[in-house]
Amino acid sequence: MRVPSARWECDNLVLLADNQDISVAPTVVNTEQVDWLEWAKANGFVAN
Repeated sequence: MRVPSARWECDNLVLLADNQDISVAPTVVNTEQVDWLEWAKANGFVAN
């Protein structure tokens, strides 16, 4: 389930173990590399 974050301008992925076979890995549909230091600077968490 993809749900909005209460804190940030992003979504969270929620997997409910009761609704899937935990012996089978989820299928990855999309990935994205994130430079966390740049993100933190841009969002005021780290001083430039």
